[in-house]
Amino acid sequence: MKRNIFKSKKIKKRIIGALACALIIANVSSVSAATAKTVSASRTQKSWLGIAVYTIGVKGDYKTNGKKLSGWSNARCNNATHYPGWSCTAKSASWVSKGEKKSTVRNCSTFFYGLDTQWITVGIQSYDDEISKSVTP
Repeated sequence: MKRNIFKSKKIKKRIIGALACALIIANVSSVSAATAKTVSASRTQKSWLGIAVYTIGVKGDYKTNGKKLSGWSNARCNNATHYPGWSCTAKSASWVSKGEKKSTVRNCSTFFYGLDTQWITVGIQSYDDEISKSVTP
């Protein structure tokens, strides 16, 4: 003996229609939704002896739907010093170009060798360095 879960054909049609609409809406929203991504680049500067002195890096967040770029935010420096006496005194990161097909994030930093305290700065060497990274959808 068969038992019919649905008492009437109207209920069955409504449930099937609602499931079909839910599937269509889920597919449309997943195709057009923008996903958040992060672009990054880094480079380690070494001395002539091959000792790592400092690393300059940049990171930036953006959104893409696979066809165009949007929502550029949170550009940040990712710097590190590896050798005693070196420090990063000035740094700035920003999105220098914001296009739908290509965007670029850049970090400009000054690395300093010497004594740098809150009261006195005695410098032996300073080096301005820059790194940038472009992204496409």
